[in-house]
Amino acid sequence: IAVSKEYQRLGVATTLLSHSMKKIKKYKIDEFVLEVRV
Repeated sequence: IAVSKEYQRLGVATTLLSHSMKKIKKYKIDEFVLEVRV
């Protein structure tokens, strides 16, 4: 998840990831991988 500098530290990526995780659970997917590069 890439977030523009002006929107970083506002919880945008966290919100997107949390929402995605809730949607994934509806499809009975128990596991997924998040790869992070900094």
